[in-house]
Amino acid sequence: MATTDKSALDEALDQVEHADERTVRVALDLIRSLQCAGLSEQAVGEVLEQRYADQRWSEHIGPFLRSRDVARLLGLTRQAVAKRRDLLAIRTGRGQLAYPVWQFHGRRPVDGFAELMRLLDGVAKRTTLASWFVSPHPDLDARSPIDALRHGERAAVRHAAQAFHDAFTA
Repeated sequence: MATTDKSALDEALDQVEHADERTVRVALDLIRSLQCAGLSEQAVGEVLEQRYADQRWSEHIGPFLRSRDVARLLGLTRQAVAKRRDLLAIRTGRGQLAYPVWQFHGRRPVDGFAELMRLLDGVAKRTTLASWFVSPHPDLDARSPIDALRHGERAAVRHAAQAFHDAFTA
């Protein structure tokens, strides 16, 4: 059967074919729950595909802190944390804000991170920004921008961030 002929459920199940046992159990439990709720096979497949994509993103850019944890860490209210544009927050499927832990060093953001967020705010989706921060970058000797920033290479990371900004705003 060609991929285009497969149902959405079959395609979603193919994605978890090589997943670990726990992931498969969770997926099967989710399928049963969604089918009991009366969702069509296509709708179940779409939910599974989204969950799988969310899991891949989490593995790439996580782990995360919740708003209340960041508030405690920084000594602020949750509302004050949510208003800060110099922190990277990603809205979860449940509508909550999740903050990748790698942007913090001790009880504060990594030095230079706020400046980069001000430069990059609104340039791309938050998940895209998070991926950029943790992915190897050719201009940083194949290190991620956040790793280079942690090692004090603010100018090099700022240059890479400016190039990223310019590519998205051109």
